[in-house]
Amino acid sequence: MRKGFYKKKDKKLQNFTAKKILAYIKNLNNNKIMEFIKKEEIKILSNPGVESLQLLNSKNSTSNRVTITKVTVQPGFEQPRHKHEKSEQIWIALNGKGKLLLKDCEKSFSSGDVVRFEDGDIHGLKNDSHDVFEYISVTSPPIDFSYAYKEESGERNVR
Repeated sequence: MRKGFYKKKDKKLQNFTAKKILAYIKNLNNNKIMEFIKKEEIKILSNPGVESLQLLNSKNSTSNRVTITKVTVQPGFEQPRHKHEKSEQIWIALNGKGKLLLKDCEKSFSSGDVVRFEDGDIHGLKNDSHDVFEYISVTSPPIDFSYAYKEESGERNVR
């Protein structure tokens, strides 16, 4: 944006909300905009032994296509089996090894593995190792995961 653009070029922007300003900028750029999410805008959801960084979601992005999270599961903890009726999910294992908790079985899942769950697939994860397990989750259409966690905060050490 050019120096002084906000103040000199269009004074009516001073009364707009952030959402309206974003729409205005999108219009200037033929409806295309890059989003940059600062680490201070990334919320953490947590349950005992499980931490989910909400990297991209409806609270910090205008995307209506995906939710992206980074989940950390401490040794001896798990995410219980669950399902998402209207969303598919892709998990990319970053560090560690654990067990996928599927409908009728468990399957090894370790660093470098990728798994996709279709709408309605039962899935969970158990960290039965002595190391921290981390994975990225991509969910489409997006879900607000706050219903599944007991705590929400913005204080964390993003790695």
